[in-house]
Amino acid sequence: MKRNCVKWLLVGPGDIARTRVAPALATAENSRLVAICGSKRRNGTDELAARFQVEQTYDDLDDALAKTDADAV
Repeated sequence: MKRNCVKWLLVGPGDIARTRVAPALATAENSRLVAICGSKRRNGTDELAARFQVEQTYDDLDDALAKTDADAV
């Protein structure tokens, strides 16, 4: 039986997200990083999204939660 893929919204593209969380989510079995939400300054959000080929980026958490199809945050 094939397991469903968990789609993730990563909030906060800081150092730990860049070096540990994003790589883990992007490479974990049955897991896909679908969106990243950062601060209004977009500090690292676009760079991290490009690195992991994530198309959806947000600078407002409420907006991200409303618009993304992520299963988990």
